[in-house]
Amino acid sequence: MSHVFFVPAVAVCVWRGAVLELAALQSVVVVLSVLNHRNYERPGVLSVVEGLAAKSLFVYGVAQTARSPSVNLLGWNCACATMTVGIWLLQLAVPRLWDPWHWIGLHMVPGMWSAGVAWFHDAIWV
Repeated sequence: MSHVFFVPAVAVCVWRGAVLELAALQSVVVVLSVLNHRNYERPGVLSVVEGLAAKSLFVYGVAQTARSPSVNLLGWNCACATMTVGIWLLQLAVPRLWDPWHWIGLHMVPGMWSAGVAWFHDAIWV
């Protein structure tokens, strides 16, 4: 259910008519992530494709971070990127932390990061 954190950014992108590439990319990632979770994250094509899509969303976020329109947004974007990577690495290093931390580091924080991009950034590809 923690995929709900991604919904506000998609809605804001559509409402603003801006950063529509974020709305498209994030929508694909959410669908693949939900399917992968329902598949119990078993290794296979779905898992690989979902992982690539999620990493693409992260790279997009980093690209938007480099284009931050203000120092405050740069700080916000860097904090979100750092928390996402930090929690992801923690989960890899200590697999028992996957369940309690996955939703925070890979759903909530990226969802809030995307919302900031949706509200305050412009599209990379115009």
